[in-house]
Amino acid sequence: MSKTRDKLLKIEQELNTEIVGRPDVIRTLLLSTLANQHVMLIGPPGNAKTLGFEAFFRRITGAKIFNTQIHAASSPDEVLGPASIRTLRDEDRIERNFDGMFPWADYAVMDEFWNMPETLAGSMLRALNEREVFDGTKFQKIPLRMMVVASNKLPYGEGFLAALDRIVCRIYLPAPKINEQDLFEKILHAKQMDKPTKVSLKEIDAATSEINEVPISDAFYDFISRELRPTLTKMEAGLSESSVSPRRWKQGMMVARAQAWLCGDDEVKPEHAIVYKDIVWNKEPQIEKVRSLIGRLCGNPSATIDGNTLRDEVKAIVEGHASDMQKATELGDSSSAAAAVTNKTKLWNNKLKEVTEDWHERFRKEDDYSSRTEDLELASQMMASCAQRAYSEVMES
Repeated sequence: MSKTRDKLLKIEQELNTEIVGRPDVIRTLLLSTLANQHVMLIGPPGNAKTLGFEAFFRRITGAKIFNTQIHAASSPDEVLGPASIRTLRDEDRIERNFDGMFPWADYAVMDEFWNMPETLAGSMLRALNEREVFDGTKFQKIPLRMMVVASNKLPYGEGFLAALDRIVCRIYLPAPKINEQDLFEKILHAKQMDKPTKVSLKEIDAATSEINEVPISDAFYDFISRELRPTLTKMEAGLSESSVSPRRWKQGMMVARAQAWLCGDDEVKPEHAIVYKDIVWNKEPQIEKVRSLIGRLCGNPSATIDGNTLRDEVKAIVEGHASDMQKATELGDSSSAAAAVTNKTKLWNNKLKEVTEDWHERFRKEDDYSSRTEDLELASQMMASCAQRAYSEVMES
């Protein structure tokens, strides 16, 4: 199956050339396709929310695609297929023509999904979870592998919560910050490839079958149940033990399996739990905190603090509070000066605590962690020393 893996990684590379600045979206696209899990993209208009998925689906030979835009007056006929007037008149039951509609498709893209009436969302639940729709007399299996829903906002209302929980992967796309000239030029010059790499539906299905057989290590199970989930619930982000359903935790394991397979690993390890950064949040205020926490726990280098970054951050804190104290002193406000000192000390201690925890996570990932306790203490002392030097430089200047 390495041939299919290589082909998919090449497609990922091509898509990152066509759609600039969205590597997370492209990777989640591949993982969710391989894991047969639904995806939600949230962000402002004109933000390439579905562009990547549509470009990818064009590369899948033999796939049937249903693509529509939902609105507040959308009816089941526009999604599930038109009802037969004859059957309704003569037999007093609804029978739908599925051809070219959602129940006919391998992949579905629904823009502005949460604009739909709550009743329509309710009728989609069985289709999303069991991959079945009612054909007028019985529930019928549909070929749906994955649905992509896009919207400018998260849903509101109890009627949408069940549908939202069935969408495992969630990607928040804020407006891109195009501050660099070369990035802006890349976006302007980006275009579809003339001869893109193609992959067949049969190859994807074979890869999915292989992914199902990737073993999950005991270390992964321990990490999820004893570390990741408890830490998330203790984090000040409004997540409780019941915020993420057991179903979503379990379906996330399939995404982690796909991540392990795509990385060429022979089992699912704790670092593959990085995929949960796009699974376990429910509301916008939780996103950055969840992504940062899981990045640190899973050993993502971009989520950790190195010596230079720490020094810059601490220096900025000290400079800010030194300025506050100077202004308070010039105004003769001794109480404000004292408060500034207190706040500076509190922030200083919090920063050192953050550094210690960060280094703890780095060393905890080492196989010989038990023998590195002294190194951990040394690392903490080294970072504290670095911070002290930054403090001294600022106060002496």
